[in-house]
Amino acid sequence: MGNDLNSIGTLIQARVNSSRLPNKVFLPLAGRPMLGRVLDQHRSMRLAGTIVVVTSDTAADDAIESFCRSEGVACFRGSEEDVLDRYYHAAQHYKLQIIIRGTGDNPLVDPYLGDALVQDFIDKKVDYATSKSVDVDSGLPDGVGLEVFSFNALEDAHYCGLKDHHREHINEYILENPERFSISVFKPAFPGLVGTDIRLTIDTPGDLSRIQAIYDHFANSRKEMDLATVVEYCRREAL
Repeated sequence: MGNDLNSIGTLIQARVNSSRLPNKVFLPLAGRPMLGRVLDQHRSMRLAGTIVVVTSDTAADDAIESFCRSEGVACFRGSEEDVLDRYYHAAQHYKLQIIIRGTGDNPLVDPYLGDALVQDFIDKKVDYATSKSVDVDSGLPDGVGLEVFSFNALEDAHYCGLKDHHREHINEYILENPERFSISVFKPAFPGLVGTDIRLTIDTPGDLSRIQAIYDHFANSRKEMDLATVVEYCRREAL
């Protein structure tokens, strides 16, 4: 498995359709669309490799492809419902051996921890590594963690994970079959970052209000918007 930047890619899944927050990827965070903020965070990673937004091939997501073009970011389009298929063919198209999975509703992904996760994945030579608290006990707030797959693991999941939830959530076949894959859970050794009581993803109007408040605060502050500072601010303001 190669580990140079040419073999690494960040695939960020995003769609316009959202039942709870329609068009949420374009909702503003301190004057910039959420998807733009997501891209900004991933671009700050040293080990992000090739960044690609992976969206559906439906007409509604033409707007995402247009936005990617304006940002100078690659866009790959595939099945709307079969997200695993979309990821697999995107990874295949860009000849990726290491795939970082991001999502368009996590505009506070931490670049430093993202790089540390990728490096941990490379050093341990595992099939899959994750710091997403929604899936494992990473100790991090929901919305700041990432996942890293080897292409071989992604391909295995694509051909063997045939249940509906495997196709919708591309990591679940791997997590359900630990005997087939080497899995690493990344837990940062920084007590100030631990904050599973804090939610930093956007699925609901309440989530949006919280993240908008964070971005508005730091847009008018001289403080850097690193994770420890964000966690401290959320606790102080009871967000």
